[in-house]
Formats: sequence, structure tokens, C-alpha cells
Amino acid sequence: MWLTGDTKRDSEVTESSARRNVSMGMQTSVHEETNVTDVMAENQALKLQLDKLKEMSKKLTEKLMKKDNELNADT
Repeated sequence: MWLTGDTKRDSEVTESSARRNVSMGMQTSVHEETNVTDVMAENQALKLQLDKLKEMSKKLTEKLMKKDNELNADT
């Protein structure tokens, strides 16, 4: 047997969930429209950063090898 309060509470939960789901759906839709451009720009920026980091790593490795060779030559 359903009580009036229980039915109302279930209805409120359903309406609240529906509003939240619609809101999330709208945000996802808007997000997806701008997402491709944003991801492409971020991807390009990350590629540039990766290239810079690779170059820095190469230079640091060369310096480290040079120092290591100098230390080994002194011993």
C-alpha cells in the first residue's frame, strides 16, 4: 500500500533526476561542439611542449655525458 507522502517523494526524486539529466545532457552537447577545436589546439600545444622537452632532455643528457667523461678522465 502506497502512502501519499511516499508517492510524492518518489515523484520529486524522479523530477529532480530528470532535471539533472537534462542539464548534464545540455552541458555535454555544448561541450562536444567546442571540444574538437579545444582538443586540437591543446594537442598542438602539447606537441610543441613535448618537442621542447625532448630537446632539453637531449641537451641535458649531452651535458651529463660530458661531465661523466670529465670525471672519469680525472680518476
